[in-house]
Amino acid sequence: MSTEYKAKTRLYLASDLAAGRDIPLNKDQAHYLRNVLRADTGAKIHVFNGRDGEYVAEFDGKTSIVTGTQTESQKSDLDVWVLFAPVKKDQTDFILQKCTELGASVLQPVFTDYTNTERFNIERAAANVIEASQQSRRLTVPAVKQADSLKNILAAWPKDRALIFCDEMRTSPPLPKILADMQGQKPAFLSGPEGGFSAKERDYLNSLPFVKSANLGPRVLRAETAAMTGLAVYGAIYGDWK
Repeated sequence: MSTEYKAKTRLYLASDLAAGRDIPLNKDQAHYLRNVLRADTGAKIHVFNGRDGEYVAEFDGKTSIVTGTQTESQKSDLDVWVLFAPVKKDQTDFILQKCTELGASVLQPVFTDYTNTERFNIERAAANVIEASQQSRRLTVPAVKQADSLKNILAAWPKDRALIFCDEMRTSPPLPKILADMQGQKPAFLSGPEGGFSAKERDYLNSLPFVKSANLGPRVLRAETAAMTGLAVYGAIYGDWK
């Protein structure tokens, strides 16, 4: 078997990275290389940790790697948060994966009046975003926060960040106009559950000075589609799609 894979095999590591380091892999990573990819001794993989860029490394065939040269220097990512109401397990996984691919820096699950689940598995979510970061060639991994109520999250909201409320009622200004008027403010996007937001939640959100209500267009979007739409539009206007 060739020691160089056609598709770049990437692993996220918590360890500091520098050339010539011998780094142990955890049990799952070693199993993945040996038994899933069937990587031989000397197989080339790429590793990153969100701080030190990306390095090529050689697998020892057992449980560790030795780093070689740096292949990419560390770059800054978008500073964009996504707040979303958890939905069914597979759809929540989809939101986490696609928002990671689109460049979200923070993923915050939010319990709203109509959220149809009371559970959010943060360990599963963290594994999902690591896998999505590896596959999408990001150099960072977004932070996944513990799920909390909308009320608690809004009570502790940072003063320097605008919250763009994706309002399914479609009476607000269109999202591109909201983004154009933000004048460099750091953004976060809030999307609701399958049943939308309650009237009480909508009134409360629209009463807050840091909230900007935005219209996502003439069609009704599924919860998982709405969660990533704002991020995609922002990326096209201000992000790394330009």
